[in-house]
Amino acid sequence: MNILITGGSSGFGREMAIVLAQSGHNVFAAMRCMSGKNRASAETLLELSANLEGQIIPIDMDVTSDASVDEGVSLVLSQLVGSLDVVINNAGTYIGGLNESIDSSQVAQTFDVNVLGVVRVMRAVLPTLRQQKNGTIINVTSSVSKLVLPLSGVYTASKAALETLTESYAYELAPLGIETLILQPGSFNTGIMNKSPGPDDIERSMGYSQTLNQTDQMVQRYMNLVKNSYFNNTPKLVADSVANLLEQPYGKRPFRTLVDPSELGEQVSGLNSKIEQSQLQFLQSVDCENLMTIERA
Repeated sequence: MNILITGGSSGFGREMAIVLAQSGHNVFAAMRCMSGKNRASAETLLELSANLEGQIIPIDMDVTSDASVDEGVSLVLSQLVGSLDVVINNAGTYIGGLNESIDSSQVAQTFDVNVLGVVRVMRAVLPTLRQQKNGTIINVTSSVSKLVLPLSGVYTASKAALETLTESYAYELAPLGIETLILQPGSFNTGIMNKSPGPDDIERSMGYSQTLNQTDQMVQRYMNLVKNSYFNNTPKLVADSVANLLEQPYGKRPFRTLVDPSELGEQVSGLNSKIEQSQLQFLQSVDCENLMTIERA
């Protein structure tokens, strides 16, 4: 298969590119600043590709730029032998802190990457997928879109928005033969938090001492629940889950794949099941329970 992955320089994206190329797929690993700060990442992936059954082709793409996304996707399409089979919207950014201390420009930047970045890629690839009348889109969200934490409100909101948007895309695209899926990882040490900028307006944190005392306890207890997963499971576990997902028959793959081996994973799974059951009941009430059935060409 021909696969495009955004955010391919590190974390989940890098591991997905390697695992999928090991399985014989041709992977276009999109990343920004390929000739700058991510040059070493691109070169490493090329070196690894030489010994894999498939191949990894690094592509320069900044998901916050319409022009960059359009140029990157055009380059991918020009190099394809066959169809564009899978698009994985993995690029993401994180910001933590009290909501009031994160100014509007930082909120906008987070949504620009985590939500609008996906929209840009979808708009760039969908004309081709619609013409093909097939293709799989996998949007990477997060288990915290279901279990909300303090001090991560902006990130959580962006991932919750992406979950909802992906569900809407799934309804719209299934009748055209296009499969739209959600990959929902738990807490893994991908390095994303190390790259996180701090809040711009620290002064706004003054007066929050009582809140911080309570939220710090909650965050610490949360970390105690996920620490074994966070430190003992690598992002490769998520990449392996994607490879296994793509081995399943097209049109029969589960809409949402949760990859969370922590103690919270079972709780998130339960929430997912309740939401999916409620959604199914709604669709049945309007006589549209087959709306997400993939129409084959």
